[in-house]
Amino acid sequence: MGERRIMLRLALKNVRHNPKRLILTSIAVTLGVTLVSATFVLTSAAQLGIGDLNEAYYGSGRVVVTPDPDFEGDPDIPLLTDETVEALRGLPGVAEVEPRIDASGDAPLLGSDGKPFSGAPTIVWNWSDNPEVSRATVVDGRALTRTGEILVDVRTFESGSWELGDTLELATFSGIEDYTLVGVVRFGEQNILQGAALVYLSLEDAGAVRVGDGGYDRIDIVPEAGVDHTILVEPASGVLPLGARATTSEFLVEEMDDQVADIMGIIDVVVLVFAFVSVFVGAYIIVNTFRIIVTQRTREIGLLRAVAASGAQVRRMILIEASIISSVASAIGIGLGWLLAFGLLKLMESSFGNTYNSVPLPLDAILLGLLVGFGVTLGSAMLPAIHASRIHPMEAIRESGTHSRKPVRLRTLVGLALTVAATVLIVVGLIDRGEDSMAWVALGAILVILGVTLLAPSLLVILASRLRRPFSRFRVTGTLATNNIRREPRRSANTATALMIGVLLMSLMAVILSSIRIYAQERVSSDVRADLYISSSQINLASGPVVSPEAYENIRDTPGIAETMRWGFGSAWLDGTQYRVGAVDSAVADDMYFFDATPSIELIGEGVFIGPALQDLGYEVGDVILLDGPVSDRALTITGEFEGAIGDALLVDWLTAEALFGSVETISVLAIVEGDPDEVRAGLDDALADFPLIESYDRDDLLGMANDLVTVVLVLVSALLGGALIIALLGIANTLMLSVTERTREIGLLRAVGLSRREVRRMIILESLIIALFGSALGILLGAGLGSAPVAALRDWGFTTLSVPWLLLGLYFILAILAGVVAAAWPARRAAKLDILGSITTE
Repeated sequence: MGERRIMLRLALKNVRHNPKRLILTSIAVTLGVTLVSATFVLTSAAQLGIGDLNEAYYGSGRVVVTPDPDFEGDPDIPLLTDETVEALRGLPGVAEVEPRIDASGDAPLLGSDGKPFSGAPTIVWNWSDNPEVSRATVVDGRALTRTGEILVDVRTFESGSWELGDTLELATFSGIEDYTLVGVVRFGEQNILQGAALVYLSLEDAGAVRVGDGGYDRIDIVPEAGVDHTILVEPASGVLPLGARATTSEFLVEEMDDQVADIMGIIDVVVLVFAFVSVFVGAYIIVNTFRIIVTQRTREIGLLRAVAASGAQVRRMILIEASIISSVASAIGIGLGWLLAFGLLKLMESSFGNTYNSVPLPLDAILLGLLVGFGVTLGSAMLPAIHASRIHPMEAIRESGTHSRKPVRLRTLVGLALTVAATVLIVVGLIDRGEDSMAWVALGAILVILGVTLLAPSLLVILASRLRRPFSRFRVTGTLATNNIRREPRRSANTATALMIGVLLMSLMAVILSSIRIYAQERVSSDVRADLYISSSQINLASGPVVSPEAYENIRDTPGIAETMRWGFGSAWLDGTQYRVGAVDSAVADDMYFFDATPSIELIGEGVFIGPALQDLGYEVGDVILLDGPVSDRALTITGEFEGAIGDALLVDWLTAEALFGSVETISVLAIVEGDPDEVRAGLDDALADFPLIESYDRDDLLGMANDLVTVVLVLVSALLGGALIIALLGIANTLMLSVTERTREIGLLRAVGLSRREVRRMIILESLIIALFGSALGILLGAGLGSAPVAALRDWGFTTLSVPWLLLGLYFILAILAGVVAAAWPARRAAKLDILGSITTE
């Protein structure tokens, strides 16, 4: 126990007396933990906020009837109808039965500019005079008494600057509907709605604006006074139609919370992948730092060994130092993560109102933050600690412990072998077009990174040698810089590798996303033959964007619109499996879109075309299949096949679809224009004035949307990977700072023989320039190569064009080098300020 106390005191003494050489390492750990902690805080706050919304919506002490989410019946047939309501009202112990309609997302509230009022979907519910059902309290005005009236929540009322009696507009499926504002409500206790606008309509009005089957979304059963609501679940279940279920409101809240938790879990995983990239880069920095520290303390450790300290005790001392660093860095990282999340949520609150009730620091954030901090730091410090434990006592009498360096020959051979093996795996993956091709490519990519990491010291020595001549223009400082890199290739290579990984990942994503952009542009250019694509900007979660029959008539009657094709879909059963069935106006379909069909789509007749999914199941042209639709069953002959990836398993003519489904929701309309396109679109805008959510797009618009989407994803990914680059740059500064400390006497001697402060600064900056040049160049080359591999592996999916954004990669390269030079500013300034006599006498 006494020996452990001695090692603990020594570790604390080393940390306390030499904080500067560990501070940047602490920052690297802190940044990784901050991103992990902030992720969990944000998703936890969102989960709690949505949970509060669900609890406020469903309440407690009631029975709620909803469609069974596991029921595989026809989604177009209403399950909860007036007959269901009447059957429930007849049950003993039931005080009230309230049918509920949720038209959220179907009818956005419009602001004074004619645009949707809130960035989030407008929540549209039917009003109930029972506050336990409506979950809202009227705070100004009155409740609804008739159709044509509307209530809004407090925040929406204040943000919209309306007054009672004003006319409010909802952009509904069939056009703009006007309602008279008669009251203001507070939802729940604090009106927390996640930034959405909440409106209440009468039951009839809510049903009219909703896109759907015409039934109810749920039915609330309020028990009589003194009746336990849980005993009503069983009798209620006995009168429900097949596909409906009765549960307690508490169970429904828990189920919704579980669904939200699953979604947030996916978000956690996605963001944590980027966080762990930062942590992985930080591991390189930590390994490098402790290796340098152990080398600098070789004499000290040798003395400890000479006075009978065992190798295990020395190893324990180094790991205790790492534990101290990880403890402080993890605690700071967890706190900063909470502050970052809190700031982001407050920023959202300034735009969307009271969005979250609280911003807790969840146990998951604390535990995972500590796990990441301790795990990465201790794991990274383990090899240097083992090396320290093997230092011989005789090292104490050597003049310096920095000269015993292991050769990199074995490391180079292993790296070369891994790189060759990885190349073979990637080539196999590109040649093999089977299901495992991507797995081979991914494994090869990982091995390439490992191989290049091991080869880095040898490659860096070669680069430094090649740079001696061009750097000679800086005279002695250029020669000294290249010699310093060649003298310590391991530590410089490890630092450069950290930068390489950050640049590699950004370059890889840039190549993949650029190729996706080109793929999308090629598909738009080659597949969309129509002049205009017309669709709703409001997406219904169940149906997607919907163009109403009234809007379609206005489109078709617009002067200059020569031809139109409706595109819709429905669901039908085939041999016990439900499939999505697309519907088009087949007579003009080939003029509008390239379906890659054989024969032409116009020959579909009263039959059906099948896509790749059914082709793979063995269905062939000439077969007769029985489609079971919500309205009728139809025996259809397979008259053709299509290969285009349009999301449908089968394709039928519009008239056939109406026979199967009764009515078909139009998802989009494609149109061919005659005359001046600008005049036609202006006329189309006038024709759709009553349908503000329906917009028209020409090919340039579609190409621009594809480009904008890829750009947004690229910016988001770059921001998430920015943490890894910052840590890598801190690593450069840390390595140079420790190198300056180690070379204090050498720098003093150089100053004594005439090297100026400016030349010392230049020498350190040139070292950083070589490291940044090496790391960024390797990152760019590997990123471009490894990013090209998955694109090539997916050529059977239509990715036939590889796009390498060399201009963007060049920008990454230049910025990485400039950042590397900036990172050297502090170490260079410190080296230049060293006292000559003090440095020379340093041991």
